[in-house]
Amino acid sequence: DFPQLLEDAKCGDQSALSALYRLYNPMLLRYLYTQVGNEAEDIASEVWISAARGLPRFEGDQAGLKSWLFTITRRRITDLRRHQARHRTDLLAPESFDSYASAEDLAGSVTESMDARAALAQIAAHLPPEQAEVLVLRIVADFDVAETARIMGKRPGAVRVLQHRALAKLRKILPVETVTP
Repeated sequence: DFPQLLEDAKCGDQSALSALYRLYNPMLLRYLYTQVGNEAEDIASEVWISAARGLPRFEGDQAGLKSWLFTITRRRITDLRRHQARHRTDLLAPESFDSYASAEDLAGSVTESMDARAALAQIAAHLPPEQAEVLVLRIVADFDVAETARIMGKRPGAVRVLQHRALAKLRKILPVETVTP
């Protein structure tokens, strides 16, 4: 019974909070890995701290809670990006990465081990951040266009365009059976 679980969590019940964490954290982490890579778990912990503080004031249902959590997550991502922009690091010359280049077939490697984390890593590696974010919110988190637009602060039409472009780009890179939504 989700309404009772939510009410218990709002009152500070640890088992209810744990149940919400188990329910939503895997989705949040998949989203975060596409957006911030190795910073995902740190950001997720910040999200849960913010959520725990704000939960007593939360008003809404299960869909609203999911949307609220993803909105908090997106705000933490924005905070991280602002921090990174203010604290830039020195860049290396492109030639210094030659020893790390791989001749490995991207499509083959994706289809050989297409677990969720690997698939999300491929999406994040080959799509612009906003396109990757739209795919994760639409497909992994299962938000509709309107909710995705609200979370991202965009119009629904812009979300549809981003999703279309992302899928078109993935179709060019990956085999067709891997990219079907």
